[in-house]
Amino acid sequence: MRHVFRRSAWAGNAALILIGALLMTAGIGGIAAAAPSSPPGPACSATASASCNALVVLQQVSGQTAVTVNFNVQPVTSPLPPVWVQIFSPSKQLIQGPVQVQPQPPSTVGSVYSVVYTVYQALGSLFAPVANVLGSVYNNIAVLYSVYLAGPPTPPPPAPPPSTGGAPPASPPGKTITVGANLPVGSLGITTAIVGGVQINASVLQLNGSQLTQAVSSLGTGTSNLQIQLTTSSVPSGNAALVNVPSDAISALTAAGKGVEVDTPSGNITLSSTVLSQISAQLPAGDQAQIEVTPLPQSQISTIISSATTSGGIYQVGGQTVQVSVNVVNSTGQTVGNFEPSGGATVNLTLPYSSGVSGTDADKLGIYYYDQSTGSWQYVGGKTDLTTGTVSVDTTHLSTYAVLLDSQTFPDIQGYWAQSDIEIMIAHHIVDGISATAFDPTGAVTRAEFALMLARALNLSMPTPSTAPFSDVPVTSPYAGAIAAAVQAGIVNGYPDGTFRPDANISRQELAVMVDRAMTAANQPTSLLPAQIPTLLAPFGDAGQLAGWAQQAVAADIEQHIIHGVTATTLDPTATTTRAEATVMLQRLLAYLGTL
Repeated sequence: MRHVFRRSAWAGNAALILIGALLMTAGIGGIAAAAPSSPPGPACSATASASCNALVVLQQVSGQTAVTVNFNVQPVTSPLPPVWVQIFSPSKQLIQGPVQVQPQPPSTVGSVYSVVYTVYQALGSLFAPVANVLGSVYNNIAVLYSVYLAGPPTPPPPAPPPSTGGAPPASPPGKTITVGANLPVGSLGITTAIVGGVQINASVLQLNGSQLTQAVSSLGTGTSNLQIQLTTSSVPSGNAALVNVPSDAISALTAAGKGVEVDTPSGNITLSSTVLSQISAQLPAGDQAQIEVTPLPQSQISTIISSATTSGGIYQVGGQTVQVSVNVVNSTGQTVGNFEPSGGATVNLTLPYSSGVSGTDADKLGIYYYDQSTGSWQYVGGKTDLTTGTVSVDTTHLSTYAVLLDSQTFPDIQGYWAQSDIEIMIAHHIVDGISATAFDPTGAVTRAEFALMLARALNLSMPTPSTAPFSDVPVTSPYAGAIAAAVQAGIVNGYPDGTFRPDANISRQELAVMVDRAMTAANQPTSLLPAQIPTLLAPFGDAGQLAGWAQQAVAADIEQHIIHGVTATTLDPTATTTRAEATVMLQRLLAYLGTL
């Protein structure tokens, strides 16, 4: 479980009374949840930051679930100060939060309102269930939910709460960032920064090397990253977030094999232990690495978006636009250099998307970087998380990034059965049209075309080869790099005569084999027992037409819901694959790999 640096986000101007029981209602995944039989929880203090909490036993039927937590609140002032929810295991491990929740409907003085928060968790993977004493098939899992209220600052208690109940106390709301049970690691200040000629405020977290080293040692071996969480009370809307990490602290992180994650209201950046090792090697003793996440001023965003070019597509701003960097700052506070990952190392970037983006449009969001040398936006990738409202990507360099929505479509796919999947894959730059006005969903897919689709889907490096990969694929071919990359990844093969036959059409069973190999290339191979193959193929009357070399792959793709029959009883394995079919299978492949 990750430890969390967090400044008190619930320090506010007024107090309120929290009333009522903690109600748990069943959500997704067959979870049966019963409200506790004990009386409603105690009211929180009206004069200080405090917490109300309840221990609730869930009966787990399956893993992934959505559980709704419902609190009743009665504000004593208007507007209602912030209300924050945290979730802990019974052993006081932080599972999720703090998360700010809003009352529904908006509150007024003297009335009781509901605060609803939905939690998505794979509960069984978080802590070991205890067998039900009645010996049923269910497992009992106790989860502690806590709500923190806004209020005047109060000193932290001298020790964590006892194991019999209660959540870890709120962090002191001064200028100390805390980890775990109020372990100080640094101080917070405000300065100014110039971004695109515009002066903005910047929140600066100055980490203390010795204190941070202590925090790193408290992580243990089960946590890969140290999480620094800066909430809106620490970094108000529009502020840049700057986190200064001394060289000795980076050395402590790398020695422990830990990465660092900086979470801000404008976006999150995660530097792996590999990246920190590279930073440490370039950072003189006594200097600091300054991790920057800066939201661009709206005037600059408008200028860049309107003046930049994009390669095809119809784009609009779909979320946050930020400048991210890791700068080298010397002992006098001067920026003397910046850092870029090398050797294939990546930095994870997670950005929030606009609340107005919903439905299938959310699946069309991507993260793009602004290429100043060409004045264009370049697609990097993007995995949308509907639960957190964010898009994330691993990138090999640091610069200006934006969440953009590509709404490109074509007249010949309107109302077509695969329209939605095709549009999503177009937005992720994996497939494109055959012209500016046509996609040709029923057209055949060639071996070269599908090699290119797969290389894009798996984000394979596709440099132009120095020598022809096959006798019929010259280095001047637009597919040469993709074919060479797909061959190197073990996804496609050539023929004994040294040819690739790039213009030959692909059958459905050939495509199934390539998709199965792509899973292996992405380190997520399927595994089937020999006895499973005939069972999976049994519903299809023409399964006997499958070539022997394709049976295992087709069965595996069926099991993973990547390939369906053309009907409930027909595979049609030797038929030529259409562009729509290939696109849909790739979309399902990426869903299986968890990259889309």
